[in-house]
Amino acid sequence: MAAASEPDRRWKCPFCETLNPELFLVCTVCRTEAPAEAASPASPATGAGAAAAAAAAACSADSTMHSNMRECLETSSQEELLSLPKSALVAEILRLRGVLAMAQAALLEVDEANARKQGEKREQENSEALATIVSDLEAARRSGIPLPLDQRNFLALAELGRSPSEIADESCPVCYEDLSLGAMVVVEGCGHSACVDCMRGHVVTNVRSASIGNLVCMEEGCTSPLGHATVMDMLSGDEHADDREKYERFGIRCYLDGVGNSMVCPVRECQSEFIVEHGNAKVDCPACGKAFCAHCPGKPEWHDSTCEKYQEWARENGKADDAFEQLLKSKKSRMKPCPKCKAIVFKPPRTSGGACNWLRCRCKHTFCFLCLAGPLPSDHHAHFRGAGPCQGKLFYDDPATVE
Repeated sequence: MAAASEPDRRWKCPFCETLNPELFLVCTVCRTEAPAEAASPASPATGAGAAAAAAAAACSADSTMHSNMRECLETSSQEELLSLPKSALVAEILRLRGVLAMAQAALLEVDEANARKQGEKREQENSEALATIVSDLEAARRSGIPLPLDQRNFLALAELGRSPSEIADESCPVCYEDLSLGAMVVVEGCGHSACVDCMRGHVVTNVRSASIGNLVCMEEGCTSPLGHATVMDMLSGDEHADDREKYERFGIRCYLDGVGNSMVCPVRECQSEFIVEHGNAKVDCPACGKAFCAHCPGKPEWHDSTCEKYQEWARENGKADDAFEQLLKSKKSRMKPCPKCKAIVFKPPRTSGGACNWLRCRCKHTFCFLCLAGPLPSDHHAHFRGAGPCQGKLFYDDPATVE
């Protein structure tokens, strides 16, 4: 009598219709999970009781398959693993890969969330630190403490909502050199910048030419004025001492012009500016002590007579001055102004030997009557001996100036 055949305990995948071993919970081809009713069919020869027992055994085997397989993979040697069914190993490896991928994705999401939190925390800390620095710099500026150039640049950028990193790609609008916070000047109010060398040249040129109104931003089309601290910083150093004085004097003049009752001392060597009381005609310069009239044109030295009489005298005296100037320029004149003190020096009358053209002023300055060169050496003949327009004319009596 032939033995009864073993029942087929494989289950068919509902997706790809592949027959899978009964112990596999997922399809070996498409990874579809086994249906709940996947169980070995009951053999007609075994009856209902045998079918129920077989289904229970299959369910129990399915529930423990993965834990047994995991334990097998963890505890078995290489030889033992190679003895297992290949399909079972492949299925478990694929399942573990899926679990690993999901775990890695979860860890990556956690890392990204932590990175965002850390970034937000650092950004908040940097913002608070920046606010503290800006507050300290503003307090120092209000109290009159001079700030270094890089700190003024930092403060100017912060007030405009910019950071120093934003100027990393900028260049000087004049020489096109790359800029850095310590080698640049940021103009307050507009935020434009230029390198220190170009800005210093811009400031010095305009101060020396008295074009103070041109001390503005160097960016084309921008008219933002340069701050006082910026200008003074560009004029630092002993070589710019005169430029600083001139700029400060201009600042005082602007202030006094705004006051409305200011005056400038007419003495050329003084030129001090000060405020005077309205209505006063006689004004004493507090710097040089000279007194002059504030009402007469040209602010002349103080006169005891009325302004009307002085102006009438000045007109007549002006005519005399003009005549005297014409006399000095005349070829017949025997007088010349001293090149040093401007005092009039008279050439002695002609004698039998001729009049000497080597003259000495009362200020001790010696000069040539013909060409006004001086000072001359004590040897009267030296100047007239050398090659030049006055050669051999020590006693030349023609008073015309040598061209």
